[in-house]
Amino acid sequence: MLIYAHKVYEDDGLVAYAFDWPDGAESGTVAVAKSDPERHLTVPSSDLDLISAKIIGKAYRESTSTGSWPTKVLFAS
Repeated sequence: MLIYAHKVYEDDGLVAYAFDWPDGAESGTVAVAKSDPERHLTVPSSDLDLISAKIIGKAYRESTSTGSWPTKVLFAS
């Protein structure tokens, strides 16, 4: 399953992504403090928490290699 996320907000300390499951059954928003990407805020669902952690992890890896947080993230589960 492919989960697509796009950046909806960014400032000096925070970045947020909105994401949707392909079938439209679930969606959510995840926000993370840039200084502590392991702590994230999202909707209260264990399935969505797992997806949001994967999205933030992938976005964080890209930000460390490119110097900026990506505008889009694609995650295959």
